[in-house]
This record gives sequence, structure tokens and C-alpha cells, in this order.
Amino acid sequence: MRRLRELARWIGAGRGLTQNGRIKLSDARALVTLLQTGDELDPKFHGHVHKTRSSDELYGLHLLVDIHWDYLAVSAPVFLVLGSLAGEPAPRRGGLLAPAAALLVAAAGVYSLASPYLASRKLDDAAGKLDRGEVAAAYDDSRSARSLNPLSVEPLFLEGYTAASFVEGEALLVKAVRLQPRNPDAWVQLGEYELDSGRYRRAYQALNRAYTLDRWNATAVKGRELDQARCRVDPTTCRGSGLPAPRAGRSS
Repeated sequence: MRRLRELARWIGAGRGLTQNGRIKLSDARALVTLLQTGDELDPKFHGHVHKTRSSDELYGLHLLVDIHWDYLAVSAPVFLVLGSLAGEPAPRRGGLLAPAAALLVAAAGVYSLASPYLASRKLDDAAGKLDRGEVAAAYDDSRSARSLNPLSVEPLFLEGYTAASFVEGEALLVKAVRLQPRNPDAWVQLGEYELDSGRYRRAYQALNRAYTLDRWNATAVKGRELDQARCRVDPTTCRGSGLPAPRAGRSS
């Protein structure tokens, strides 16, 4: 409630939005501090600063302010509270407006509850098609799943692994870690993708981040992906580990 009051005061007489209906990046930067959302601005990945370009990349702020209209059942009550905090009381009126609004919110609630389920079904279809070697069809289904549930990272994982190029796949998995930077699974997926592509330093950075978030994740088991990436980056760490010393090669 405190953050909603702060948001209501900040909105004041009104704030401009982007063409896509999102808050402007300059305003988003101010809100991250004001509302203490915990989002990291301009995070570092692979030793490079990735400039934050949209409020969509600020997960905590996105949940509070830029709530996607697919989740109207969640956003409608929030906007109702904001209106009560920011506006003046209106005279009571009769008519069909209140029942119509209630029906709209109820319909939106049904859709909001159904969207994650539909996204899960679509993702299962994508996995099945991938098992049958239908990579392009799996990619299309994973994109559809993401459109149904834009706050989930699972569709991004499959979309990244079925992308037509390494660059596109990496970008999608980076998007996943930016969407949920505290989710170790997102870092694991990025790290394994980099490791499979022979980018060992980047793989180690991502997998080590996953380890800091969840030291019991499967890639942190001795001899698994984290050790393999570290061994490639620094061969001296392979001594006594049971892992073969790597040959000289790319470790970017």
C-alpha cells in the first residue's frame, strides 16, 4: 500500500507514456529508486554493460506499474486503488456502469487465469515438436506461449534453443535473465547454451551466477557444467578434479 501511495503521488497531474503505452525510461529509472523495486539498472553480463532500454526489462517495476493487459484481473484492482488514492470522491450514480465494469473485470479474470494454462499447453506442444525434429514449428509455438504468458521465462528458454542463429538464441536467453535476474534456472539455461557453443568464459560467468543464487543446482555438482566451464577458462583448476585438461581454444 505504501508503494501504491508513492506511485499515486508521483503520477500527480499525469505522466507521458511511450507509443507502446509503457512509462518512459527516464521515469522508470526514477521509480526504481522511489518505489525500491530492487531492479538493477544497466546490468553487467559477460563483462559488458547492457543498457536498460525499456521498463519491460525492470521486472519488479514492470509487475507494479507496467502490468500487461493480459493480466487485467490483476491490474484492474490496482488501478481502482490508485484512483481512490489520487482522485476525488464522485457522487453515487445508478445505471448499468457498475455491473458492466464488474462483468468486464470478471471476464478479464477468467482470461488471466486461462492464459498461463494455455501457454503451458502451447509449450508442451513445442517440446513435442522439438522431440520430433520439427524445430521451426517448435520455435513458433514457443513464441506463441510467450505471448500468452509474457512474464514467464520458460517460453524464452525453448525459443532461444530453437532460434535460427546463435546470436538470436543468446539474445533471447539474455532477455530471460534480465526478466528474472534472481532466477537461477535462467542463468543455468544461458550458461549451458554458452557452454554448448564453446564460449567458455561467458558460460562460466552465467553458471557461477546461478551458483551464487542456488548452490545446489544441478550444474554445480562436481564435474558438471560449472566445473567444465571453469576448467576451460583456467586449466589449472582441473588438477585433481578428474576432468581432462582442455586443449587450447576459444574461451570467449
